[in-house]
Amino acid sequence: MIKLEKKEIKKKGFGTKEWADSNINIYFGCSNNCKYCLSEDTKILMNDSKEKRIRDVRIGEKIVGLKKGKQNMEYTEAKILNKWGTFKEAYKIRLEDGTVLICSGDHRWYTERGWKFTNGETCGMNRRPHLTLNNNIKKLYNSLNLDFKASEDFKKGYLSGMINGDGLLKKFDYSNRKREHIVNEKKYIRKTDIHHHFRLVVRDIECLLRTKKYLSDFNIETSKVYPFYPLKKDYMQAIRTSKKTDFYNITKLIEPKDTNEFYRGFVSGFYDAEGNVDTSHKTSMRISNKKIELIELYEKGLRIHDFSFKREMYREGLFAVRLVGGRHEKIRFIQTFNPSIRTMKLNAWKGSIKNLYSSIVEIIPLNKKMKMIDIETTTGNFIANGCVSHNCYAKMMAIRFERKTEDNWVEMILNRKAVIKDYKKRKGRIMFPTSHDITTESLEYSVIVLRKILKAGNEVLITTKPNLWCIYELLNRLEEFKSQIQFRFTITSINDQKLRFWEPNAPNYEERLLSLQLAKYRGFKTSISIEPYLDADPIKLIKTLYPHCTGSIWIGKMNYIKAKGILPSEKNFYDFQRKISSWYSIQKIISNLKKLPDEIKSKIKIKDSIRNLCAKKGVVLKK
Repeated sequence: MIKLEKKEIKKKGFGTKEWADSNINIYFGCSNNCKYCLSEDTKILMNDSKEKRIRDVRIGEKIVGLKKGKQNMEYTEAKILNKWGTFKEAYKIRLEDGTVLICSGDHRWYTERGWKFTNGETCGMNRRPHLTLNNNIKKLYNSLNLDFKASEDFKKGYLSGMINGDGLLKKFDYSNRKREHIVNEKKYIRKTDIHHHFRLVVRDIECLLRTKKYLSDFNIETSKVYPFYPLKKDYMQAIRTSKKTDFYNITKLIEPKDTNEFYRGFVSGFYDAEGNVDTSHKTSMRISNKKIELIELYEKGLRIHDFSFKREMYREGLFAVRLVGGRHEKIRFIQTFNPSIRTMKLNAWKGSIKNLYSSIVEIIPLNKKMKMIDIETTTGNFIANGCVSHNCYAKMMAIRFERKTEDNWVEMILNRKAVIKDYKKRKGRIMFPTSHDITTESLEYSVIVLRKILKAGNEVLITTKPNLWCIYELLNRLEEFKSQIQFRFTITSINDQKLRFWEPNAPNYEERLLSLQLAKYRGFKTSISIEPYLDADPIKLIKTLYPHCTGSIWIGKMNYIKAKGILPSEKNFYDFQRKISSWYSIQKIISNLKKLPDEIKSKIKIKDSIRNLCAKKGVVLKK
C-alpha cells in the first residue's frame, strides 16, 4: 500500500539503475522517428544536376539545397547527413504542370508565402500554416523520367558527336614510300601502303571511358587508356586502334541517322567534346566548332527536343551555339541528353531564386500508409521532384524540448562498433535502448544486437515508444528468447492531441495499446512507463493498461518544463503540464493511487522524478 509520511527519504538507485544494471545503445544523437517524409520514388536533385530516387541516395552524397544569399535565397551545394524510412499516412499533391508529390501530412514545402505543411487546421490545437489550393510551390525545374537507358541509336549518336568533335579518324597513305622500321634494335627498310588510325585524346576521363565502353558494345576493342603529353601539368588521356576493320566499322557507326535517339546521343557526345560552361556569362552552356555541318546536326538535336538556342560567331570560321532559357533549361538539357563530364554539370543549378512557381491543383489524402523516406541535410532542405522541400525536424525538436542544444547537437549516426562487437554475459539485466527508440529505421540493427546479447544468456529490458510494426517483427524474430525478455512500453496519455504535441514523432495511443496487447498475447513479459504523465490524473490510463501488463507500471512527472520562448499556440500545453506537475497535483495523484485495488497497487512503482520532489518536501513514499 502506498503511504505518505513526513520522514526523510532513503535514496536508492534512481534513473537507469531503477530498471536495469547496464544499458546499450546503437545510435548516437537524435532519437526521433521523423514524420516529415516523402515517397521512396521521389527524385532528388544531386549536385551534378542529375536526379536520384530518394531510396537510392546515400549518406555523404552531395545534393542541391537552399541558403540565404545577400538579398535573396540562393541555391547551394548540400550534403546528406542522415537517411531513414518509415510508414506514414500518405497525401498526394498535384501541381498545374503535372508534377505529383506523394508525402506525409507533416512535410513542408517552400511557397510564395514561405514554408507550409502539407495539411493542417485553420483553428484549434492543430492550427499551423499549411498548403491550400491558393498556394504556389517553388520550383527549380520540371523533373524528368529517370529511367534512362542508352539505346543502340543513342550510342551511335554519342560516338558520332564525340569522335567528330575530338577524335582522329583518318587514313594515311604511304604507298611507294620507303620508311625505316626498327625491330629488336635492327633497322629494316620496307615499303608501306595505307595506315588506318583512330585516336581520341581528351582531358576528362568520363567521356573517354564512355566512348571506350560504347565501342566495345559494337565489338570494337581499343587500347587501354594511356597518358598523352604526360609532361604537361594537365596532361591528356587517350585511346586508339589501328585495325583496318575497326576503322571501317567506326566510320560506318558514326554516319548520321534520322532518329530522335541518334540526335539525342549526338548532342550528348558533341557537348562532351566541344562544350563548356562559361562562368563569365552567368554559367551559360555553349559549344563551338568550325564545321558548319556538325553545328547544324547539334542544332537539329536541340530543336527536336524543344530547346531554344542562339548561334553566334566568335571569329571568322568559328561558330558557337548557346543554350537559352535560364537555369531550368540547363538542368533539363543535362537530364535529357545525359552528357558524361561531371565538371560541366556542377554549375547548371547555381544562382539566386527566381519567381518560378507552380500552382496547386489538388491535395488529397490517399487514406493508406505507405513506405516513405526522409533525409537530413546540411542546409535543412533539398530539391524533390523539382520542388523546394524541407527536411526533418530532428534537430529542431531536440532543441525545442531541451534534449539538446545548438552546441552539443549530434546527427543520428549508427554506432557501428556497438553493432559488430560480440557481447558476453553481464551481471544483472541489460536495458536496450535508452537514448533512442526502436523505429523502422533502427529495427534491423536492433535485432542484430539484441540477438547477440540474448545468445550470450543475458536478460534484457526492451524500452521504447512502441511502433506496432516494429513490435510485431521483434516478437517474431526473438520468439526463442521469450523467457529472457521484458518489454517496457512508454504510454503517457490516452489523449492523442497531447501525445502529438509532446511526442510529435511517436506512435499514437491506439498503436501503443495494440503493441502492448500483442506482446502480452504472444506470451512475452510486459511493463509500462508513464513518465512523464500527461493527464491530470493518470488513474484512467492505469486501469486501461493494467490487464495487459504482467510486470510493473512506473509513474513519473516531467522534469523540465520550458518557461521562455514559448509560442502563443503552445502556452496552454506548458501551463497545463506545469500545473499537473506541481506538489499539490502530485499529492492528489498519490492519494488516488491509494484507492486502487490491491492487485493494481502491487504493480505501481514511483519514479525518482516524483520521489525527489517528495524528498524536498520531507515526505517518504512507502509500499
